[in-house]
Amino acid sequence: MNTKTAMMAVIVIQALAIAYLIGLQQGKHTAPGTTAGNPSDPESKVMTTLSPQEADRHYKEGMRLLDERGAVEAETFFQQHFDRTGHLKMLYGKAWIKFIRSEPKAARELAEYILSHHPEERLSAHCAYLLGYIHINEQRPAEAKRYFSRAQTIYDQLGIGHNAFKARLGLAGVLLMNRQYVEADQLLNVAMDSAKNAGITHFGHFFHLKARASFGLGNLKAAIDFSERELAEYQRIRDQVNIGVALGDVGFFYGLTGRIRESEQATAEAERIFEKQRAKDKIIQTRINKIIIGKCRQEGVAELIEEVRSYIARSNDPYAQEMLEYVQTWDCSG
Repeated sequence: MNTKTAMMAVIVIQALAIAYLIGLQQGKHTAPGTTAGNPSDPESKVMTTLSPQEADRHYKEGMRLLDERGAVEAETFFQQHFDRTGHLKMLYGKAWIKFIRSEPKAARELAEYILSHHPEERLSAHCAYLLGYIHINEQRPAEAKRYFSRAQTIYDQLGIGHNAFKARLGLAGVLLMNRQYVEADQLLNVAMDSAKNAGITHFGHFFHLKARASFGLGNLKAAIDFSERELAEYQRIRDQVNIGVALGDVGFFYGLTGRIRESEQATAEAERIFEKQRAKDKIIQTRINKIIIGKCRQEGVAELIEEVRSYIARSNDPYAQEMLEYVQTWDCSG
């Protein structure tokens, strides 16, 4: 349940669905023409030969390729269609692919290039939303906050409630990175109020953030409740990697409240899922959980602490740092 792992698990693993749902709402960039711009040259003029309906169709096809054949073929598809048509939506698809492939710098450059060519408002908001998560991934919370705020404002103005909800969750994530728990919790409550008429059907990430905010506010009972609801949501949609992330969350809070056997069970199941799904980059939460369990079992935890410290040094992960600080001073007896 750390910024690099849990956030990326939620966003990158679900990026296909998010990018698809957001992207299909966007129309063409400029008046029809024949010359595609050069993404390496911000001064080059971008024109498009696609109608909004054609752009939607190509975008959908590219995201289908991502799902069925993988990121390499999808990226090639989007680049070829941008070269041929000059439609910025094709670059937007490519930017998502770069982000999914853990190439945040390339994704950021593409999104910034699109914004530099003054796309219509929806595409501008979509790119701002993507840039918010890119900057979270690159540990730049001030920039992430700026882009999420920009996306939220545009979505609110356009009346796109489900996207505004997602942008608010991004903002809440930034506040949690900065340990601004009260502000994050308040924003999440606003997001939930705004979601009532927005057609939101899945709240797994919302519950994950509420659990983190509750932990920061010292309300472990609420943290357990929200993490259990997070787990139920991901089980409902059968998202295996995020089921593992949620089990890690549940195991962490169970451990802190003395439910050691249940913490061990949840942590072991999370490990099994990560191994099966080849998501070993998500494993750090289970190591933190094992520090709690080891303390209560009166076992040595020095190697686990060093493993987590090494991870933090490599990843500069603020939430893992926060959890490690907490569990190192935490006393199992009280």
